[in-house]
Amino acid sequence: MNNLPLISIVIPVYKTEAYLDRCVQSVLKQTYGNLEIILVNDGSPDNCPQLCDAWAEKDSRIRVVHKENGGLSDARNAGLRNADGALICFIDGDDWIEPLYVQSMYDAIRINDCDAAGCAYRKCADEACGGVPDAYQTRVMDRMSAMSELIDNRAVQQVVWNKLYKRELIEGIWFEKGKYHEDEFWSYQVFARMNRYAAIDYVGYDYFQRADSIMGEGYSLKRLDAVEAKVHRQEYLELSMPELAGKGRVNLLFTCMYHGQMALKHLKASEVKHVFSELERIVRTTAPRSKEISACPIKQQVWMLLAIDKLMLVCRIRNILGIGE
Repeated sequence: MNNLPLISIVIPVYKTEAYLDRCVQSVLKQTYGNLEIILVNDGSPDNCPQLCDAWAEKDSRIRVVHKENGGLSDARNAGLRNADGALICFIDGDDWIEPLYVQSMYDAIRINDCDAAGCAYRKCADEACGGVPDAYQTRVMDRMSAMSELIDNRAVQQVVWNKLYKRELIEGIWFEKGKYHEDEFWSYQVFARMNRYAAIDYVGYDYFQRADSIMGEGYSLKRLDAVEAKVHRQEYLELSMPELAGKGRVNLLFTCMYHGQMALKHLKASEVKHVFSELERIVRTTAPRSKEISACPIKQQVWMLLAIDKLMLVCRIRNILGIGE
């Protein structure tokens, strides 16, 4: 174990009293042993601080950072500042991981000379999700291919918690405090730096969405942070990766459609007016070019052409038809 590099696992903890033991136990069951487990108590008002301290007494690999509440981004940043590992990964305190989560991604990075690796994940209602096969396949991508997949949010997802990163790759890239969809502000900056990325199909991460979590809340104006994040990403693509700018413009337009649809369904009339004023401004300045639209399937072409001129009308029609919700 001493020959293996230290890997830091950052776990933000806030109001996860009912789930924290499950999370930590899954980390302690990892086949990769040289771990530093950083529990960041983000001013949790329940018994999480005591649970964190109790776990630190049980296992010398566990360290606890107690801080005032600052949100998920602030907690992750605190974990990063206290991490000593050569590689770093993140786990949310209400989720859990499978035994090969760390080992599989570390092997993918080492064998394929990659800067980061990501595993598959699944959404679970409880621990009874079924077993996970140990065998898995690895796909290695260069920087351009990985960023392209990140834009699609399919083979490479925007989330940060199903990935393992070399420390130097993420050094100095901080999570934006106070933002919803903080992963989308952060991930494209990381992928912009990397040379090679390994995607494995091992289902290593078990994602548990609670009704009282941020993502379990109803739609609000704060969800527009996701659009802001993609605007920032598009600005980067236009300047530094123009080969992918067209794909980014298409993705951003459909993102604007989605949030317009959600605004119509869930927000007050005054808020809807504000939302569409902002979304229409973004569409005017970042709309896909004709050749980018024509390269898409015909149904997507129709929606895009209509949305560029009549965004609110298109969002209303898509809601009626139950498309894109």
